Amino acid sequence: GASLFSPTITTVARDYGGIVAKAIDHVIAAADGEETAKDTAAPHELMLRESCGCFIHTASSDHATSKKYTDMMRAIHPKGMSVGERMGEMFDAESLPDLLNRVEHSAAIFGTERFYVCLNADYFDGFVHIDTFSHKRGYSKNVHLVAAYPQHKKPNAEHIYATFDRSELLPEEISDDASFFIYYPLHFRTFSIGYIAVNYTSGYLATSREESSFLMLAMAFENLRKHAETKKLNAQLEHLYVKDSLTGVYNRFGLENEGIELYEKLKKENQTIEIFFVDIDDMKAINDTYGHDAGDQSIVQTAGILERSTIALNAMEHSFIMRYGGDEFIVFGTGLGERFKQEIQNAVALMNREAFTPFTLSLSVGMITAQPGAQGEITDYIQAADRQMYEIKRAKKEKRSVTQ
Repeated sequence: GASLFSPTITTVARDYGGIVAKAIDHVIAAADGEETAKDTAAPHELMLRESCGCFIHTASSDHATSKKYTDMMRAIHPKGMSVGERMGEMFDAESLPDLLNRVEHSAAIFGTERFYVCLNADYFDGFVHIDTFSHKRGYSKNVHLVAAYPQHKKPNAEHIYATFDRSELLPEEISDDASFFIYYPLHFRTFSIGYIAVNYTSGYLATSREESSFLMLAMAFENLRKHAETKKLNAQLEHLYVKDSLTGVYNRFGLENEGIELYEKLKKENQTIEIFFVDIDDMKAINDTYGHDAGDQSIVQTAGILERSTIALNAMEHSFIMRYGGDEFIVFGTGLGERFKQEIQNAVALMNREAFTPFTLSLSVGMITAQPGAQGEITDYIQAADRQMYEIKRAKKEKRSVTQ
């Protein structure tokens, strides 16, 4: 029964034929009136197994077993690190190349002269194209050799040594030397990840320890891919959280999470910071006359103008653009100044000439400057820029009234 366990366990081997024979002898002796022992121990032998299920030893070889195991562990690693501990390190990898480097560094623990890891091309691509990845049964047409011990050449930036047809099993430069290889599948549940190839050497036979390690390696690959998938999903959620869905620029949450951080950084660097409050003129008239789709279009156009004007001044890296609410925008950063207002005017004029929109876009821009050493908070400057913007907007309305 113990043979059904994997790994097998320490147990007792019994000679059932001998037990039956001994029982018959007792029955015959009793029938002949002979005196027999009340209790008789059945023939048995203690079968010791290591925790991995390897090696059968008798009870008399306990000390030898312990010594052999200790010597083996020390041979594997100077500090006695076990195969399981080395394989456990794989789960600490932060990227696919990092994991593959760890695999190559630890390949010698398997006691084989050559060790290769090949991944399905579809599975490998799942680390890059996370959004479209799906587990597939079987093997893809192409396979990547991604880990080699010893290295026969340098891998590329993605840690690929060679890409080859799955029918070849290994690249030609490896398989043509007439070595005999043993192949072990790498899979996650019922889905194929790839396979491991180890060359057969006299006396080499993978035990349940090695095979368990191969399973752990497959789990490490899938764990890393899942981690990358989760990281990307979290980044997408964060993007949705801090970015305005209509324009793609930051929203108020973005100001709290990233905008204030940039402002404080620029303050510590004693930079001159320009803060702009931008508002679309006559937004209500655009919505009432041309509909809210046209109003949304004017908002998107304004966000694009602000981004392009910032890029034109090579100031994007040290600037922050956000939709403050409705048709209002905030921009602040360094290297902007009056030139930024001019860039906005030029971009608006170009938009009105070439966009063929039913409305004429017009923006009012208020600007406040925070000098180096200023102690005000960003919200204080936003409010000041807002007040200046409304003064500009009021002056425009008064001018139109005089003209009319």
